[in-house]
Amino acid sequence: MTTTIWETLAKGWRIRKPKIDRTKLEENLGENLAIVKKTIEKSNPVPSALDDIYADDEDEDEDW
Repeated sequence: MTTTIWETLAKGWRIRKPKIDRTKLEENLGENLAIVKKTIEKSNPVPSALDDIYADDEDEDEDW
């Protein structure tokens, strides 16, 4: 049985395919999530368009 060029390429790719280090990946994800959390905690909230609509809502009626 002869192998096609595609089978040969696939075999070579599988050999050279980098192995994923799960421990290192989890560490990187954890560090990145911590950075994102800190950034969110330090950031100012973005005002909502609804804040302006309800800002003068003294009469309790529907604004829509």
